[in-house]
Amino acid sequence: MVRVTERTVRKWISRGVLTGYRFGPGVIRIDRSELVKLTTPVSGGSVA
Repeated sequence: MVRVTERTVRKWISRGVLTGYRFGPGVIRIDRSELVKLTTPVSGGSVA
């Protein structure tokens, strides 16, 4: 869905960018709404 590695997702969780829920050893679940927020373009401002 977001085309990044598992390692990147784990970093985002540790930095608080995403909220992950642990379901046993090595299994983490993320709400789909969290991913949608990440993939939604932010509008505004111009590029300098």
